[in-house]
Amino acid sequence: MYLENFITDYQAWQGGESIFIEAPTGMGKTSFVLDQLVADAMNNQQEVLFLSNRYLLKEQIKHSVAKRQGIPIEDNNWLEEIEEFEGITVISYQKVQVLMEMDNAERYLNRERYKFTVFDEIHYILEDSIFNPHIYYLLQFIQKAQSIKVFMSATLEETKNYLLNTEILGKIIPYSNVRLNEFVEREQLDGYIYQCLGRQKYIWKYSIPKQRRKLIVKYFKDFHQIVELINRSEEKWLIFVSNKASVGSWKSAIRKSVDVIYADNKEKELVDQIVKYERFEKQVLITTKLLDNGVNFKDQQLCNIVIDTISRVEFLQMLGRKRILEDETANLFIPKKSLKYFSGYFNLSIRKSLDLVNAGRTSEDLMKECFADSTVYEMTRRFYVVRDGILMLNPAGAYKLSLIAKFLCDMQEAMQEDEWAFIKEQLKWLDMQEDFSEENLLPDVRKEKVYAEVNEYLKRSAGVWMDKKRQNEFRQELGKLFCEAGLYEKRGNRAPGKQVIEKIIKTEFPRYDLEVKKASRKGEISLWRVEVKKDVLDNQNTF
Repeated sequence: MYLENFITDYQAWQGGESIFIEAPTGMGKTSFVLDQLVADAMNNQQEVLFLSNRYLLKEQIKHSVAKRQGIPIEDNNWLEEIEEFEGITVISYQKVQVLMEMDNAERYLNRERYKFTVFDEIHYILEDSIFNPHIYYLLQFIQKAQSIKVFMSATLEETKNYLLNTEILGKIIPYSNVRLNEFVEREQLDGYIYQCLGRQKYIWKYSIPKQRRKLIVKYFKDFHQIVELINRSEEKWLIFVSNKASVGSWKSAIRKSVDVIYADNKEKELVDQIVKYERFEKQVLITTKLLDNGVNFKDQQLCNIVIDTISRVEFLQMLGRKRILEDETANLFIPKKSLKYFSGYFNLSIRKSLDLVNAGRTSEDLMKECFADSTVYEMTRRFYVVRDGILMLNPAGAYKLSLIAKFLCDMQEAMQEDEWAFIKEQLKWLDMQEDFSEENLLPDVRKEKVYAEVNEYLKRSAGVWMDKKRQNEFRQELGKLFCEAGLYEKRGNRAPGKQVIEKIIKTEFPRYDLEVKKASRKGEISLWRVEVKKDVLDNQNTF
């Protein structure tokens, strides 16, 4: 079933109304616009304005329009420059933001020309708002647009609540909600003019139920666990990394053919391949949120998806890039984050930004702080725009920041009780809570190898008293191995001390003891010796 089967009353929509369409990926949201709304607008001698949030999504939409209109698409170079087609204009949110900032967006606000303004993947206004303050101008565009506004996303809830609660779309009459059928409800807008004219204006909410995907979900603690699988695999892999800084580590460790695509690295040939054929040729594609929505992969060889994000919206959008057919099953790999990760993220990244946007400083005071402190400037430029010489807060950014802060605090609290809390949260996003099992954690082959190396090193070191020089060598070597095994976090060039080594040996390698012979007189040094315990079974921690 496609969206056109669920939405049959679109001709009842009126100018100035807002339509929310939440439907799973693969339900034909774009086809509904191109086949139904464009035809309806053209029958009324009007057009559709289609806005999108990612370069690749915009190009794929234009490619779909060109195919429908019989426009040759063998060469995509010229298509990049085209925005206006018969009955539809396709542009990016970023362009709208620039034009609104320049007070030059009137042509796209023309209600006589555009019957529908489609805001595709509208979750953009919250998901990107904590680093893109110019969304401030998109919110102004939404307020000014008087055409029929159609907001679409597979992950709409947060954004819908924000737009409605802030009354950007108008004030809703309390208790006016009416459910028209199981898929649509309607609320009435408050407006004196509407009432005088005897016409009612509405907010329409369409919600299409999610279809359960056939997924086998596994958990990983370290990217090397995934790399180990990839290097033994003959299938295709799509890897979503949390930031482009980690791309190099993934790529250098993978021994298969790899393509990489992110905002600053859009190889033309690869882009054309994805837009035209909805596939990639190499065995592995590593990407960031550049591909997190709109772009589809219809490739039965693509069986494995790795997603590393703590955002529910990004998570579901990334997963939706692979079209899983009825006879297909995909393998999904999700991260097992630590309590330290969430506390670190909150304290190092979110807390200061939260203090900044909630401080209530005047624009003048904040500008002075920006000139005096580069850290304040870097935070400010993520949440504020300069409008007529005044710093203006992007309200969507402040709202999203508060949601992230709450989630991080909730996860910290949950993980104090249960180390698997984040895994369970991700499974909840998939409606697969009941499938949780600790058995689904991938074995850490790399860690097992390092443990074996530590055992071997301790075995070689046993029974010999170590002087100061030998102790330093011992600390350096164990420090390196403990770091590789994730047992110790090195700070600078500092190697672990005696107490740290004793603690790690006691917990992880109970077969051994670190014996210390204290100096008996001034000028002498304490000696160390590794001892093998006789009362511990030989097979413990031997791997």
